[in-house]
Amino acid sequence: MGWGYEAEIELIGWWHGLKVLRLTSHSVGESDAGHFAIRFDESPDHVRAVLNRFGHRIPPLNESDMSGWYLRAEHGGTMLYCEG
Repeated sequence: MGWGYEAEIELIGWWHGLKVLRLTSHSVGESDAGHFAIRFDESPDHVRAVLNRFGHRIPPLNESDMSGWYLRAEHGGTMLYCEG
């Protein structure tokens, strides 16, 4: 029988000058499947531009690539997911 978890913390912080409101981590059992997410109080276009400037290679909104990054607009801000 597998196990999993979801952990979430609300906060106010900054990463590369972007305002961060929440961190989330989710796992689905003993495998490596799951994700980590960062909730920004910024527009998706701004988040992508800033993070790409710092070398993170974030794909366009609602697209994913082999890196595992996924950017989604959410409630006036942005969620950045990294799938594991």
